[in-house]
Amino acid sequence: MDQGEIPLLVSPDELNDLNMAWTRSKMEINSLYADETDLRRELGYIILVEFMKPNIIYDKETTERRQQNRLDRVPRNQGIMLQDEMIVDANQRITPDIYQKLTSLSLAISKQDKRVQGWEQAVSYLGRLLMVLLISLIFAIIIGLTDLFVFRFEFSPYLIPITVAAMMLTILFDARIGFMGTVSIALLSGILIGNDLEFIVTVIFISSVAMYMVRRLRTRSQFFTAIVAMLLASAVVVLAHGLYKGHGWQEMQIDMIYLSVASLLTPIITYGLIGIVEVSFGITTDLTLLELLDFNHPLLKRMQRDANGTFNHSIVVGNLAEACADAIDARALLCRVGAYYHDIGKMVRPEYFIENQFSGENKHDGLTEAMSAKIIRNHVSEGLKLAEEYSLPTIVSDFIPMHHGTTRVEYFYRLAKEKANGKTIDEHAFT
Repeated sequence: MDQGEIPLLVSPDELNDLNMAWTRSKMEINSLYADETDLRRELGYIILVEFMKPNIIYDKETTERRQQNRLDRVPRNQGIMLQDEMIVDANQRITPDIYQKLTSLSLAISKQDKRVQGWEQAVSYLGRLLMVLLISLIFAIIIGLTDLFVFRFEFSPYLIPITVAAMMLTILFDARIGFMGTVSIALLSGILIGNDLEFIVTVIFISSVAMYMVRRLRTRSQFFTAIVAMLLASAVVVLAHGLYKGHGWQEMQIDMIYLSVASLLTPIITYGLIGIVEVSFGITTDLTLLELLDFNHPLLKRMQRDANGTFNHSIVVGNLAEACADAIDARALLCRVGAYYHDIGKMVRPEYFIENQFSGENKHDGLTEAMSAKIIRNHVSEGLKLAEEYSLPTIVSDFIPMHHGTTRVEYFYRLAKEKANGKTIDEHAFT
């Protein structure tokens, strides 16, 4: 029913559907004519069925059109931000208005990132293909070795290096990918050798223990700990299967020997293969990061000698970064290593940075503010040159430019502004 420009507003309780209207009308007729044999009661029912029709019908098309018209009148934006307008300054409290602006900026950046085309998108896609190729290669090698070991050489299936694949996937990627990949490989190999459920359960159990031991590498000794853990896991699973299926002690001893050999060789083989995969696919694992933590690394030794204050500063920043990354479940080891190397560019002119000025003399006192800012800025470009010279992984050298971004060298910028007496300052010289 078209109610015109000013519709009547009613509560849903004031409207009845046909069933409710029929029920209420029937109750009224029954109350007027209590005798069930009364002909007027039957006539009333017949009249209700014949003439009771809906007098308000939902017009979906008109309603949705009007709703859309009302929505179109609602503004999609609240306020306007001009280009290069500051949203929030350092040490400024985040108000609801500022938070809304930051949220809008985040959404705008996300939309812009989705529109990135060309070479960057192609490189990203190629990188994903290489990762899939690596995982597929590991699968193919293990399946090939399954056929070779079991059917060609008639070795025990427990010598198939599935645990090596499990540890590699965990170290190269993470424990989740390692576990999913290991279960898939174990199922495929188990089916290939004749649906051997005992083999599948054994391999998944021992591989899970191995993955748990190396899921977060911090020391090389974890590989030796993994050997002990895998030997214990092998003993447990062999004993469990033996008691459950009634295997003899001799048969259990043979299985234990094969599993012990595999447990001893797996970490050694994994350690060797990881280096090959890192070089071939450009992946930086925790093993490489651990090597970069060694204070005997040429860059760190040079920093200790030439810029001891910067070295101590980097160690403290590394401790803080690792603790913060742990708190939010980020990649803590990478944050620590990145912090160790983020200021290596200061070694070129260490005396111009305050943490290395032990004599009390400040080299910047005899320089202009622009020159001082240039020296400060150059520690980023010099650091990138050193990173390339000493072959630091890209994932680590990225910390060098990114820890400053495009921020200003604030102290010298403000000093230059004070001395300018209202003259224009080239801000780009200080960023």
